[in-house]
Amino acid sequence: MDNTVSDLKKRASELLFDALIAGLDKGELSLEDSQRSARKIELHLDQIESQEELLVFLRSLDKTYPAYRPVYIKLKEEEALYEDKMKLESVQQRLKQFTNNYAG
Repeated sequence: MDNTVSDLKKRASELLFDALIAGLDKGELSLEDSQRSARKIELHLDQIESQEELLVFLRSLDKTYPAYRPVYIKLKEEEALYEDKMKLESVQQRLKQFTNNYAG
């Protein structure tokens, strides 16, 4: 999983578009809210410079338009999985170094 900011923004954009369509289909978003939220997304997404800013933006979008909640949850879960993977790799590397030092 690649977690560069531009990749995350692209992924968020795709998920937000899908959520907008689903929100309209399910009646969770009115046409007016979908237009308003699309403008907000367009204005703010390009200005985001970090993963944290992206999550804050998605959370604020979720609070105003609950139809976008699945996007926030999905990216928050992916962030947690990525962080856990990095921690596990770090522990495995230290264990390998310890084992090599002990064996040598």
